[in-house]
Amino acid sequence: MRAQPGDRVVAIRNATDTTMFVYGRGTYLGELPVPGWNPDAVTVGGRTWREVMTEQVRAQMAEPQVEWVLDGRPTGVDNYGNPMGDTRTLEERVEDALKQVGGNPCIELDGGAGRVWGYFCWWGPEDRYVRMRYGRAEEIVAVPDPLPKALQTA
Repeated sequence: MRAQPGDRVVAIRNATDTTMFVYGRGTYLGELPVPGWNPDAVTVGGRTWREVMTEQVRAQMAEPQVEWVLDGRPTGVDNYGNPMGDTRTLEERVEDALKQVGGNPCIELDGGAGRVWGYFCWWGPEDRYVRMRYGRAEEIVAVPDPLPKALQTA
């Protein structure tokens, strides 16, 4: 089961046989833009992410929509994951695609310790963490400052 915004989670930097190094416990906020994400400034192959995604979405929209079938059953979506009969405009589809590219799981740590993103830590529900710890010690570590760069912003 995937975490839902508002769920209690633990953010883990790393672990050894004897110790869990954790950024802390906190609240899963959902998929949020990674620090430094700006689809109009960050480039991929010399073009902005917005330019690249606009071209891709325009090409997808030019194709007839064909429902993706899995194990002989209709799925209600096309090969790109768009719902059948999708009526979103090009601009709306591009914005949705950019949110997916620039988004990453974000955790607001308790006690004002900051935010961490899934791209530089392991994280999961608190109850699962308790089972995973297996009696290992826990050491709280500081959130890196500055934050590591994400692939989308590197």
